[in-house]
Amino acid sequence: MEPPAILRPPIVPGFHRPYGSFVACGPAIASRPEPLSGTLRDLAPTALRLMGLPVPRYMEGRVLSEALAPASPRHYAPPPAVASPPDQSYSTPELARVESRLAGLGYI
Repeated sequence: MEPPAILRPPIVPGFHRPYGSFVACGPAIASRPEPLSGTLRDLAPTALRLMGLPVPRYMEGRVLSEALAPASPRHYAPPPAVASPPDQSYSTPELARVESRLAGLGYI
């Protein structure tokens, strides 16, 4: 006799089980009378979509689109603008000091 599913070893490595609960509410979430069919791997892509961010192609899982209301601009805030960092290059004396320290440590 096979043990109940909750007592079987996990399919994915580590301490995570492949099943769980996903609870969400808000204007970007669709109202559903039936449960979703998804996995733990689907949570991160879904969260990214809810934040209006792109989902990388290499990411495992899928967006739980059936859990989301039709996209509306009022539901998503645009991602913040990212300013370019200021030029932080070394001056000639600073560069000489860094190289001296690296040489003293045996890196160069």
